[in-house]
Parts: sequence; structure tokens; C-alpha cells
Amino acid sequence: FMLRARLAMATDLPAEKQAVRSFMRRYSEALSRSPWQGLPELENAGGAFCPESCPTQAWTMACLLEVVEDLGDEN
Repeated sequence: FMLRARLAMATDLPAEKQAVRSFMRRYSEALSRSPWQGLPELENAGGAFCPESCPTQAWTMACLLEVVEDLGDEN
């Protein structure tokens, strides 16, 4: 929701889109390493694996897809 708010409230939308894309790269890297192609529900300190966590969280993926939609048709 933070990323969507940044885009919605941006005074310099092109620059804000670039900043959001840069932030989203972290998620892209995590998704590519995940056997589930998703983001975990929980992490331990420093992003360490949490064995009690769900390996992929549907609502998290939905939020990321909404940000991608907000960014428009650019990659």
C-alpha cells in the first residue's frame, strides 16, 4: 500500500515511478529465487527463512500486482 500511495501522491510522477520500480527489484529477485514464485508470509531477523511461515502469501502477490498495474504499461 505504501508504494501505491507514493504513486498516487507523487508531484513528479516519472521520478516516483522510477523510484518504485527500483524498490520493486528487491521483490523480483526474491520471486526468482522462490520455488513457489511467491513471497513468504514471515521472515526472521535480516530476512532469514522462517520455517513456520507460509512459503507464499496470496494477498502480498495481489498487492504487488496492483503496483505493477499502477505503474502502467511500461516495464
